[in-house]
Amino acid sequence: MKIHIENDPLRDEYAIHLFEKHNKVLYVAEPQEIKMLEVKNYKPFTSLPNLKPFLKVSGCVAMEFFAGFAKALAEMGYRNTDNEEEIKSILKATEFHLEDMRKLVFKKEE
Repeated sequence: MKIHIENDPLRDEYAIHLFEKHNKVLYVAEPQEIKMLEVKNYKPFTSLPNLKPFLKVSGCVAMEFFAGFAKALAEMGYRNTDNEEEIKSILKATEFHLEDMRKLVFKKEE
């Protein structure tokens, strides 16, 4: 499964293409349009009324779809900021560890 995202800044929209190839046959996802609908009589902190999801993904392709979508987002320059913070903290801890190791290995003889 391959997902390709195109940004059209003039129209302020993104085109998301989903396609797959099996046995030399190309399959493409049917076009969908996301429309925002007003929820009547919505009260905060209560459960939402019986709303239909805008997208359902079959369990047999979900992991492949999510991985493809994450890859396409990364190619567009989008990153998970939580993950970046985690990586920064790991690198900082490694930096301190290396400094401690340098002090042990290269300590001056007294």
